[in-house]
Amino acid sequence: MINTNLVYANIFAFGIVLLLIVLFPNFDIDFSNLFYDSNDGFIYRNNSIVQLLFEIIPILTKLLLTVTLLYLIYLIVKYKTFNRLIISGSFYIILSTAIGPGLLVNHLFKEHFGRARPVQIKNFNGSKNFTRAFLISNECVHNCSFSSGHAAMGYSLTSLAYIAPVIYFSRIYSITLIFGSLIGLSRILMGGHFLSDVLASCFFVLIINHILYLCWQKLKLI
Repeated sequence: MINTNLVYANIFAFGIVLLLIVLFPNFDIDFSNLFYDSNDGFIYRNNSIVQLLFEIIPILTKLLLTVTLLYLIYLIVKYKTFNRLIISGSFYIILSTAIGPGLLVNHLFKEHFGRARPVQIKNFNGSKNFTRAFLISNECVHNCSFSSGHAAMGYSLTSLAYIAPVIYFSRIYSITLIFGSLIGLSRILMGGHFLSDVLASCFFVLIINHILYLCWQKLKLI
């Protein structure tokens, strides 16, 4: 069996921290302010490592989806049945990527909450007002701050742990969780997201990945 204790512990921990920031929203500003200078703006925005972490996510996403889609096509051509497709790990990867980062974060959250990014708000020499997490506003119209699409895709890679041999689950889950956190941190350092944007993406993506895994396991038994 997979290490469900590891999964639930992380969901709980990230959820608690997210809740605290929702209750005390100024912490979002205080945290971003650690990486901001009144003269230079967000001081790490042009750092080469930060830029690399920002640029690598679209590349990894395209690579992952291309490989998994090609494998699914191969299964359909070889076995001429959709049963093999559904029980394939590639099917689970595509489903979790589409629902977590794709549908929930990029389509629903980012397009409807209207939260301005840190670099856009008055606290950091912008023109927009700060709004706390989960509060719908009109400070942003499209591709807004809440929640982080890059972080969501980074954390979505924890789905790889679910299709790997069980013995490697904890290791892969932890590595991809750390990777997602680094991606999220890079977006904060650039002034592109608040801490709560990253935590929200993590919290919901981890939940979605686990629920989809449980559903996928049941499908495999049909």
